[in-house]
Amino acid sequence: MLVDLSFLISITLPSEFEATHSRLQEVELGFMVQLRRILARDAKDDLVLKGLRSVVVVDGDGEVCGICLEEMKQACETKAMDCMHRFHPSWIAQWLSRKKNTCPLCRHQMQIH
Repeated sequence: MLVDLSFLISITLPSEFEATHSRLQEVELGFMVQLRRILARDAKDDLVLKGLRSVVVVDGDGEVCGICLEEMKQACETKAMDCMHRFHPSWIAQWLSRKKNTCPLCRHQMQIH
């Protein structure tokens, strides 16, 4: 005996669709909140970095970033502090945004404008 269950499709699909749609909206909202946080942090990083001197690595002589310990490649933009230690911009921005106004290497007190 065959039973026609096609009426169940019309009953279950809309509720499953609504549940999936609702979950997607939650995920989208979470994504937008995270994106706003990232953009706000990047804007803050820009203000922090504004007071530091930009220096481009010319010869790539093996100098490393004192925070991430990766080699600074030729033509890479770095940020120099008053003490002349250089760092990758994103790493020094994170360091300074934590209200640390000293050089990570020599602890020279920085003047942040």
